[in-house]
Amino acid sequence: MNDSAALTAQQKQYIDDHFFEGAAYTAAQFAQLRSSAELDYLLQQHNWDGDNRVLQWLAASPLLSRAAALEMFWLAQPQEFRQYPLTQKLPRQAAQATFQLLQTLMNNYASGFYRQTARHFDPASYYAEPAAIPADLYTPSHGEEPYLYWEESDVAALFGTDFAAALRRADRMDLYNLAHLTPAHSLDECVWLLLDHPLCERGIAQMLFWRLQYECPLLTPEHFHIPFIRRWQAGDWAQAHIAFTPTAPQTPPPAWDIPAVMYQAV
Repeated sequence: MNDSAALTAQQKQYIDDHFFEGAAYTAAQFAQLRSSAELDYLLQQHNWDGDNRVLQWLAASPLLSRAAALEMFWLAQPQEFRQYPLTQKLPRQAAQATFQLLQTLMNNYASGFYRQTARHFDPASYYAEPAAIPADLYTPSHGEEPYLYWEESDVAALFGTDFAAALRRADRMDLYNLAHLTPAHSLDECVWLLLDHPLCERGIAQMLFWRLQYECPLLTPEHFHIPFIRRWQAGDWAQAHIAFTPTAPQTPPPAWDIPAVMYQAV
C-alpha cells in the first residue's frame, strides 16, 4: 500500500518542483517535508542513479515509514556488499555512499527508529537467487592460447576517449589484453564496450563474465548478469578463437549478516 494518495496537490507539486533530477535542492528544502506520505512520494520519484543525498536524508529521518525504509534497504542491493567488513571504506565514492546508506537503514530499522504506517512492503522477491549460470559457461573455450603484451599500467591509464580509441585500433589479441588487464574498479564501466566489440568472441566474453563474478560484485544482476546470460544463450559470442578455461569463483564467507527482521514483510 502506498500512502502517496494522502498527499495534497500542493505537497506533490512542492516535491516535483524542488527534487527533480539535476535540481540544486538543499537540506533546508527537504526539511519542509513533514509527513511519512511526503517522504514515501519523494522516494518513489527519486532516480537512484542520481544524487545520493536525498537517499541519505530519507534514511536519517524518523518520519520515513518502516515499509519505505525496508524497500530502500533491498533496493540498495545489500547482498552485493556483504563481503566487505562494515568498517571498511570502499574505494569508489558511489559504492561507499551506498554502503553507508545500507548501514544507516539497517541500524535505524532494527532499533525501531522509523514510523509505522499503513504502507506495506514484502522484500521476498528482492533476495531471490539470481538466474542460474548456464552449464556451458563452465566449459573451456578452445582456440589460440592468449598472451599478454600490454603493460598493466598502460591499460589502467586508459579512460574515456583514450579507452575508446584503443578499442577502435584493437585486433583480437589486443582486445583480450584490454579485457584481461582493465582494473576491476573500471571494469564495470567498460565491460559492455568490450563485449560489444566486433572481435569479441566466446573466450573473451567468457573470461569477462568470470572476471565480473570474481571482481565486481557490486554490479546488479539487471546491469550485467541477466543481460549477459541472455545474450550468451542467444549465441552472441558463439565463435571461439581464443582459449579460456574457466574456474568458478570461490565465494568468500560474508563479513556481516543481514538482520532477520530485514527479511520480514511489514
